[in-house]
Amino acid sequence: HCVIIDWEKNQKKRVIFENKGAIAFTPFVSREPFEIRVFPKKHLPYFENTRDEDIADVVGVLQNVLKKVEKNLSDPDYNFFIHTAPMREKEQSDHYHWHIEIRPKIATPAGFELGTGMEINVVDPDIAVKILKSKKLKGKLLVANWKMNCPAAEWKAAVKKIAAAKPRG
Repeated sequence: HCVIIDWEKNQKKRVIFENKGAIAFTPFVSREPFEIRVFPKKHLPYFENTRDEDIADVVGVLQNVLKKVEKNLSDPDYNFFIHTAPMREKEQSDHYHWHIEIRPKIATPAGFELGTGMEINVVDPDIAVKILKSKKLKGKLLVANWKMNCPAAEWKAAVKKIAAAKPRG
């Protein structure tokens, strides 16, 4: 993951937002439209061991990105994952870099995806970042079937808590 972060920082092509301690970008090989990854810039394998100062940087980037999703994608439902290194055999997981994955629910899987198990991303990540960073859209981007997958109440509460946290950077 560190190589990907360095490459995205140097390219600056798909970076949505960054501060001194965290970065968000649309992955080069996104599985879904407007997929976003948020990483702490420090190499940290375990989310649960991350210092409050580092979490504050991630929260600042996460809040910024979620506001862009809300404003420029007409506030779609989304799935939100925290990927952390496995708890077992910790000595073998030092290479891992914890991160947050955000997947707005924009497209509906259909025949090809359901029949083959393969995902099709209908929005180029290079275009997705331009839409997310746009100051002119203000919620006017409309895509059918956004509201089909509502996250559980627990996730909504967690997202609200993160959105209300005081960001750093």
